Amino acid sequence: MWMRVLAVAVVAASLVSAQAKKQSPKAKAPAKAVVKEVPPPAPSGRALPPPKDETGTDKTLVAFFAKFKTDLKTKNRDALLAALAPNVDAGLRDMRGPNAFFTAWGLSDPDSAVYGVLTQILSMPGVWSGEQFCGPYVGVQFPADLDPSKHQVVLNPNLKVREDKSAKSKVVATISYEIVQVLERSAEWTKVRLQSGVEGYIQIAYLYSPAGYRACFSKDAEGLWHLQSLAAPR
Repeated sequence: MWMRVLAVAVVAASLVSAQAKKQSPKAKAPAKAVVKEVPPPAPSGRALPPPKDETGTDKTLVAFFAKFKTDLKTKNRDALLAALAPNVDAGLRDMRGPNAFFTAWGLSDPDSAVYGVLTQILSMPGVWSGEQFCGPYVGVQFPADLDPSKHQVVLNPNLKVREDKSAKSKVVATISYEIVQVLERSAEWTKVRLQSGVEGYIQIAYLYSPAGYRACFSKDAEGLWHLQSLAAPR
């Protein structure tokens, strides 16, 4: 008799246990911690992209510049005038064309400054600006929200900024292609303030003013290149 009661009790206990398991909620796995990615710190200064001359994207432009640079070196006035666009801009108000260019740059003088200015511009990388090719890149790519008369652009990578006007002075920063604010100018050194707030000195040979002259070249309907403008920013 007791064996039958024990068997019934075991079966009842099994049913209760199974029902309890069915009704009891399943344990939830602990939620994974959400890890937010921290973005890298923004650079302390503003800089232009490393210079990359875009002349080679047009073979006709490469050929034009090869001859044009030779004409500038020999100060060939007739060749220079022939290379001017009919409506060339020489930076004079309401005056355009070869005659205005001749007057603005004093081409009656065999040693006109125009040859040196254009040679310097073409020695630096140029970039496309719409359908025109312009140089140097410093003026073309300079941010519109900064005053070009109060800033200059470093032309080199890893340039050392010195504490004083000496190449042996302590290095206070190392910068590449950065835009710097000009505080003082001298014959050889320029005192600048970096975007990070650090102040120091840079030799003027490593700086270029975005307010300087820039030249733009355009191609006419016949596929010939001309100097379209040579002027400082207005």
